[in-house]
Amino acid sequence: MSRRPLPSTPSSALPATDSPTVDGRDDANANANATADADADAPMRTPEPHHAVVVENDTAETRAVTVTVTRSDRSDVVSHDTHRVAPGVSVDAYDLADADPDGVETFHVTAECAEYGTGTATARLRTNAATGDLRLVVGADDAIDAVHTLHDA
Repeated sequence: MSRRPLPSTPSSALPATDSPTVDGRDDANANANATADADADAPMRTPEPHHAVVVENDTAETRAVTVTVTRSDRSDVVSHDTHRVAPGVSVDAYDLADADPDGVETFHVTAECAEYGTGTATARLRTNAATGDLRLVVGADDAIDAVHTLHDA
């Protein structure tokens, strides 16, 4: 069995660079984009333990709200307290820094209207620089809305 030579193709001159291009971009552009991508993800990876869990009462009567905060695997309860909140008032229920998080951790927050047990809300809160505070807002029919704030990257 004999091999045929491959057809020849005219070669074109490639620009002289110290390293190859990435996805058709020059090295400087590729490095700038990689740096921008890393910078955009930095707040997600940067630990920031101080995140408040705040209970707000938007009803016309005082409400008792039980707030439970657990670590991500839900085995370690770091806070379980009932807060009496007057109408139109906000109460700081917990700060995740009090749990002494190890870097960026995820915590689960559960809130329940203690007197009636009908309004509940659950949320996840991470101890990173991209995540802000968590507001638990008691409204009509004792429904609880969990409202996250996020920081711009």
